[in-house]
Amino acid sequence: MFTQLTADKEGDGISKGFKSPINDVDIRLLRVFLTVADSGGFSAAEVPLGISRSAISKHMAELEARLGLKLCRRGRGGFELTDHGRDVYEGAEQALRSLDEFRNRINRLHTELIGSLHLAVVDSTLHDPANPIIGAMRRLLIQSPAVEITLSIMSSSVMEAALLDDRIHIGVLPRRPTFREQLVYSPLYSETSGLYCGKAHPLFTHVSIERDDLRHQRYISPSHNESERLIEVLGNGMTQVRTSAIARNVEGTAMLLLTGQLLGFLPAHVSHPLEASGAIRSIRPDHFTVQTPMDVIFKARKDMNPVLERFLQELKIHKR
Repeated sequence: MFTQLTADKEGDGISKGFKSPINDVDIRLLRVFLTVADSGGFSAAEVPLGISRSAISKHMAELEARLGLKLCRRGRGGFELTDHGRDVYEGAEQALRSLDEFRNRINRLHTELIGSLHLAVVDSTLHDPANPIIGAMRRLLIQSPAVEITLSIMSSSVMEAALLDDRIHIGVLPRRPTFREQLVYSPLYSETSGLYCGKAHPLFTHVSIERDDLRHQRYISPSHNESERLIEVLGNGMTQVRTSAIARNVEGTAMLLLTGQLLGFLPAHVSHPLEASGAIRSIRPDHFTVQTPMDVIFKARKDMNPVLERFLQELKIHKR
């Protein structure tokens, strides 16, 4: 497909096409390009790719030089694909999907499990003792040393999009109020969270904290479950939590708590060291301890990656 790419539009580069067979480096560069395009820019692609913006820029320059095409533009107007970039995006998606399907077929011909598993998780799940992911990866690597695992940290929305586009095989994320029909969601474990304030917050030194003390406080954006618990406990006609800050990840929530101006929820395995050091205080754990279900998600398909099948077995998840 890509051996026939040419460019004749002014400003989009001049291409002579591929002059040598597509190799592993080309495939890796194409995967970087797809992630950048899906993320909407170089900076936004840093987290899903797990590399720096300068490294992404270098990879994109290499791909454009290899293709002889200008794939994207960056400037005051933001990030956008060129006409050639959109064509390459569609071709790359189709080519890489076909390549993954071919790999899966070949893998099934081997008695020894070989192949790759691209797993994505949300941030700050490492130290949760309830998280079975590390144990499952350990068993997979011991039993199948030829398997290659790629682990990425992604937000829930990016993870779902990556699964639908076949850029990852499986993800672990907090249960969401809405589901994508093409994806399978299976319960894995529960994460325990609580409500906290920072040392400089007026409630930090209160011996007893009552409902009235909490109704008019400012909060860091709670999850759906956390918001429901606040409204349920605080009552008195309260229908909405007063949100004054938004955190995109757990570390961001912790940093905002340390300002001493806001209340927010943290997972117990993240809050314990901060609480032990006296930097934060738990707020009414008898009322505000929340269990957040964590789900495994993967794409439903007949011809499933055999490495993914084995990993699901290690997690005790049955495919549907």
